Amino acid sequence: MLIQQATGATTPQRSAQLPGGSTDRARPPHMFATASIMVTPSNVEDLAQILMSEASPHVANDAERIAVGYTVVNRMQQTGKHAVRDVWDAYAHQASPSDDLRTLATKVLRQDVPDPTLGATHFYSPCSMPKAGEPVLGFDISGGLEQTAGLSNKNYRPGWATTYEPVVVSGVRPTHYKFYREPAVASQ
Repeated sequence: MLIQQATGATTPQRSAQLPGGSTDRARPPHMFATASIMVTPSNVEDLAQILMSEASPHVANDAERIAVGYTVVNRMQQTGKHAVRDVWDAYAHQASPSDDLRTLATKVLRQDVPDPTLGATHFYSPCSMPKAGEPVLGFDISGGLEQTAGLSNKNYRPGWATTYEPVVVSGVRPTHYKFYREPAVASQ
């Protein structure tokens, strides 16, 4: 399985650096579509709630928040949905957002900042997952244990992480977030 490095370039059609130096331009055309039609007050508020719940300023850095936001946009685009609420059951969304996160949500929905995840639709946080020997009730741990560099104990991972394509995003701490593309997206 190849791990793709998102470069953070600002050109409309960025390429990912693959091991060996080749580039990946295999993103489906719909992943480049503009999301401006998705910028509604409801979508901004809902995405800002997800960002506050999943990547609050106390936990995540800017790169991590943008990447989390793009998993929402990418799920919407992949499934043809136009409302954040149509995909938000996959995310925590209980926290009240700040105005800064509303501004960031607007930028992500408008795609004013490029997608650093190259189409990722999933992520998990190794530091938030149960560790070996800890209670696992309520968590998808079917991906088994992994050793994440920077964590002293092995952490569980979700089952989908064993088959989805990992994407390493510049500026994202792998102890805090790991991003993935669905296999159908990764193989096109």
